Amino acid sequence: MNLYPENYDVTIGVAFKDLNGLPVTPTAVNAVLYDGEDELVHDFGDQVFAPGDTSLNVTVPAAYNVLADGIFSDARILRITLVTAAGEIRRSSSYIIQGESRLALMQNTFMSLEAAEILARDIPNLDGWKAATDEQRYAGLINSYHKLIRIPMRYKILPTTDQDDEPTEVIVRWGDITEDEFRDMPVEFRRAVRSAQLLQADDILENNPITKRHQDGIISETVGESSIMLRGGRLTLDISSRALSSLSGFLYYNFGITRV
Repeated sequence: MNLYPENYDVTIGVAFKDLNGLPVTPTAVNAVLYDGEDELVHDFGDQVFAPGDTSLNVTVPAAYNVLADGIFSDARILRITLVTAAGEIRRSSSYIIQGESRLALMQNTFMSLEAAEILARDIPNLDGWKAATDEQRYAGLINSYHKLIRIPMRYKILPTTDQDDEPTEVIVRWGDITEDEFRDMPVEFRRAVRSAQLLQADDILENNPITKRHQDGIISETVGESSIMLRGGRLTLDISSRALSSLSGFLYYNFGITRV
């Protein structure tokens, strides 16, 4: 699928052929644009072409390739209808609109791709991460971020004066944390969270089937005459053991669900 920057004119060629690749002579050509949620963006109506043409170009103006606030990439689907004497032939072409960056701090990541690459130098055995493309790494970081923010966490602020007897415990419930608030958190906590994001991304990119079945709570599995037994343990909210280990001391299990 082709990738285009936001606010960019996109031209798509439409060949006058049927689904078998044979030439057809359309009497009308209609073009309609949808987004990645199959919501109508714009109906371009009938396209202009001359008798004898074997194709035409449909240009989607930049105004229809703008991302909504908080969206970093989105799809566009151009659906074409060739009207012929034998009936209608429907074709579609799709592409992706890419914002300036796919990652935005505290919206879909705890760190940039560049920061993740620097951090990866200090963490061994990141086989999935090392073998992945940048596009796959983006997806892994975004996916792992959304898994991790489901987990309440905590950190402690040490006393600043002799009169403060005990550290202050801060409970973090992700969702409304701003960039500035995240940067004000203790360095050790931010590094642990970022390490967990990278380790979880590596787990996603490596796609180990044994680990996935264990996280799903499968203890044993039998196929035909073969069977496999996985070591038991508590469920991990679909988070890898290495990611949870990096958050040791920062996880907060003593919380309840309240109704607002």
